[in-house]
Amino acid sequence: MGSDSKRADWLNGSDEVQCTWARNYIAKNWSHLPIIQRQSTFMISNQDYASNAISEMERQPDSKQRMNAIRSAWSSHKNRQKNKGDNSHLTIRLSTETQRRLEQLTKAIKSDSWCKTIGYLINKQYEKVKLELQTTEASKQEKKAHKQETNLKNEEHNKRLDSAYVHFIEHNKIKNQLQMAKEKIVQLEASLGNVSEELVFKKDCIETHIEKTSLFVDKLDKLNLQQITPNSESNVNAGAPLEHRSNDNELMKPDSAGLQKNPPATAVNSQITNRPGKARKVFR
Repeated sequence: MGSDSKRADWLNGSDEVQCTWARNYIAKNWSHLPIIQRQSTFMISNQDYASNAISEMERQPDSKQRMNAIRSAWSSHKNRQKNKGDNSHLTIRLSTETQRRLEQLTKAIKSDSWCKTIGYLINKQYEKVKLELQTTEASKQEKKAHKQETNLKNEEHNKRLDSAYVHFIEHNKIKNQLQMAKEKIVQLEASLGNVSEELVFKKDCIETHIEKTSLFVDKLDKLNLQQITPNSESNVNAGAPLEHRSNDNELMKPDSAGLQKNPPATAVNSQITNRPGKARKVFR
């Protein structure tokens, strides 16, 4: 190679495949270098093209990062070619700044290559993320269990509220029924009082009617007795002396008012006495 820098010791000038790959990489990623723009117009070999570009790059401020990047890119290319068809290998593209940081990490952990550094970082981060995921999952499970417990408590509380509400409704229903029963009792008592008063009134009316009927019956009895008395007197006078009959007939004659005179009490009593089986109480 035209350059004797240790940073370019990975490039073998006799390897046409490597020099071709280096030329394509430089033309694509180092196109800002003036020499790249000049060389693109001349017929120059791949070896000279790569050697001149690397010599120019070493004088640039970011030469170290650029050289590490091209070397890493060549290593990745070789690995891809070597492991072509092997899915156990992965090829990734990293920016220049990321490659610079990866190089610093590789030196910091004293790793042999970027691959080992990347593996180390991935495994370390994996364990961290795994722990976080486990913690997050445990937290989710705890929250889920707490939520289920809360929901269960809420359901039980709602059931108790529903039960209490049902009991409250039933209590009010029974209370209303009791109140209605009391009001019905008051109404019945009032009705019973009215009926009692009515019964008392009817009882008084009946007793009054009975009393009046008894008085009327007594009057009828007296009237009937008065009608029966003359016949009895005639029978008694039939066997008496003639002078006594005329006196008795005088008593039976009607007075000036058209009514018969009342017979003597002795005659009435004798009439009642002389009628066997027909005697009855005349006066109350």
